[in-house]
Formats: sequence, C-alpha cells, structure tokens
Amino acid sequence: MTKYITGLLVLTIGAFFVFEENYKYTEVIEPAALLEPYWSEAGAGAAQLFMARTDKFNMTVAPLSGYTVSGLVMKVKKNNSPFSSLSKIRAVQPATVSLAFADNLRTGAYKTAKHSLGSLNWPQQPGFNAAQFKEITLVTADKDAKMKINSLKPGDQITLAGLCVTKVDIFVKDEQSGQPQFTLTGEPDGSLLYLADPAALKILRRGSTTAYRLFLTFGLLTAVMILLKFKY
Repeated sequence: MTKYITGLLVLTIGAFFVFEENYKYTEVIEPAALLEPYWSEAGAGAAQLFMARTDKFNMTVAPLSGYTVSGLVMKVKKNNSPFSSLSKIRAVQPATVSLAFADNLRTGAYKTAKHSLGSLNWPQQPGFNAAQFKEITLVTADKDAKMKINSLKPGDQITLAGLCVTKVDIFVKDEQSGQPQFTLTGEPDGSLLYLADPAALKILRRGSTTAYRLFLTFGLLTAVMILLKFKY
C-alpha cells in the first residue's frame, strides 16, 4: 500500500503546483481586466474615520477615496495559517490577492510568472510592467463579502471596487483596554482595500477548476489510504 500512497502523494503535489499557476492557462481575457485602475470620490465624509462592526471585532477605518481595479488573480494568500498572529483576524482580513492587469494581460506577460517557495516571481523581460501588478490586502466587516473573497482562486478575473485605506485599527469586543489589538497599515496606492459588501467584489470570469478538483481528489484519496494503512 505504501507505493500507492507515495504515488497519490506525488500526484497531489503535482496537482497543487499546477493549481498554483492556474493563471497560465487563461486564454480569454475580459475587457474590464485590460483597463487601468481608477480613483473616485466615495461619497460625503469618505475621508473621515468610520467604525465597522462584526460579531467579534470593531474596526476603525481611515479611508482616502474610492478605488476600482480589475485584473487576473495570480495568487491568493489566505489569512488562515495557525502560525500567523493575523489568523486571529481572518474574519475581517481574509486574504491578500495578487492582481495583474492592463498590459501585463494584453501582452501575455502574466504567463511567464512563476511560483517559488510561496512567492510569485516575474522574470526580467520586455512586456512585464511592474506598475500593472499589485498585491492588495482585503478587509471587510461583511460575512458575505468574506465568503466571496475566500472563494477566489488563481486564474479568476475580478473587479474590486472598494475604499483605499491607509490604516485599520481592530478592536476585540469585550476587551477593556481601549487599545487596538491589531493595526493594519497600507500605502495610499490601493494596496489596502476595504470592501463594504459583496457587490464590491465582482467575478468577471472564473478560472479553470480542473487542477483544483484534481488536487482535492488526490489529497482526499491520499488521506483515506493513510488511514486504511494505519487501521489495518
């Protein structure tokens, strides 16, 4: 049985790496993903602090303006690692997404990016525009928006229409200190984005799910084989 477990483990790892680079197999680019990001007024009082609340947290949000960006998801770093202190606030800061847009999609430069030890690397080549690639940390107090963020996978094409923020203070409810337990900060360039509701994240086109399904299938079969080996 050991050889079958080894074989399934190899297949699981292989499917995982294919899934991580799922964006390479994107052939149809949505027109919106070719556009440059843009800034907008976010309504009266947009530049003032406001409070957002969840079941466990209160957040003080410092917005600058509205920010809209569309592109191809290259990487999704979900905030669920038990080894990260930020995993405690994954309910309000569920993920950071890496987006390529505009000329990086138009020229096909996105297909040259590679994953290495959890990082996304771009080879130095003509056609890649660093200004049209962005890592965006997403923050929300809305449960449905969080679920939508958590559904994102490499290869998806999306539009984010949120508030560009520079600071988010997160307070744990029932704490009496009056001091934020966590503080998120960002540059005034849209790299820290507050999404008010699910409509702030629009799925333009889903990427292929084949590699992801294979990864889950092989992973489940490996787990079952390991359990059977120890049981019998």
